[in-house]
Amino acid sequence: MARRRDLDRSVPEQLMSKQINTALEGLSKLATADYEGAAERFSEQYRLLLNAQKEYKRTIYKGAALYNVGLARTYSKQYDLAIWNFSLAYIEDLLSTRIGSEREADSGGAAKVVTELYGMDEGIIAKLKKFVLTLKKKVGEDLLKWSEIADPESIFLSVLKRLKIDRSRLLSKCRQKAPELVFLEIPQPWSRRVFIGGNYDVPSSLFAIAEIVRARGYLPKLACNVTMMPDLEKNIHDGSLMLLHTCRYAIFDVTSYSGWLMELERTRDYGIKKVLLVRNTMYPGTVNKNISRMIKGMGKTVKPYKKIGDLEPIIEEFLPEPLS
Repeated sequence: MARRRDLDRSVPEQLMSKQINTALEGLSKLATADYEGAAERFSEQYRLLLNAQKEYKRTIYKGAALYNVGLARTYSKQYDLAIWNFSLAYIEDLLSTRIGSEREADSGGAAKVVTELYGMDEGIIAKLKKFVLTLKKKVGEDLLKWSEIADPESIFLSVLKRLKIDRSRLLSKCRQKAPELVFLEIPQPWSRRVFIGGNYDVPSSLFAIAEIVRARGYLPKLACNVTMMPDLEKNIHDGSLMLLHTCRYAIFDVTSYSGWLMELERTRDYGIKKVLLVRNTMYPGTVNKNISRMIKGMGKTVKPYKKIGDLEPIIEEFLPEPLS
């Protein structure tokens, strides 16, 4: 049986420009406190991806759009709509994990909001995980059954029906009915935000990358430098997945493994352009001895460097010169 992560849920290239422009409009409205307008744009992005699944005859990841709808609804204090959309985003993350590895989704931004910010009833979460796992096993390798895991709303409604919970009562099943939103910063221009990932225990190269990115006219985003919810400050990895949602580009230093694999996997689902850097002083002329088998398959985006001074031309080649 194929592992669910082996199935392509990425946004088709033909849709990328339209969905990115719609998301940009939403982020712009979010930044100017037009929360209703932001929710409308993000909902439009969600419907675009949802409806496109019929044309492409496969599932497409819609979690980022749903997450942003939830964000806009929370800022506008429409908490019932917010928890609904965050829950749908969580389902999208569950669908994107390997069969049997649904716990991986718990490190995502949607899961943290649903379980920690709103504090949804644990029984609902457990039932949801079990239901999604059953669906994924049922679909298995039979791609003709893709439609059974294409609509997160129908999945969640099925779970609530089994639990005899009306959708209108979902917020009542949360510890926090009107949570204070102390999220990541409101995004600056999305097209200039660059996520920087790597080993935060040895951050020297990451800070150097950030300076080069800033000099290029972009906004570097390191999880260790961004204000997060108090619960997320205890686990920088959890918060970094939330931060990744808000960036157009990502640069990873993969010289040493330190938990960046999940963020890297999510870049495809989120439609984020990325480049991977590896320091190869130990093995001159080769990248392969420093990185995992999964990374090797991304050879076109892996760039070796010997010293910090080599990073500037690599990053300048990766990031287009920003428009004034």
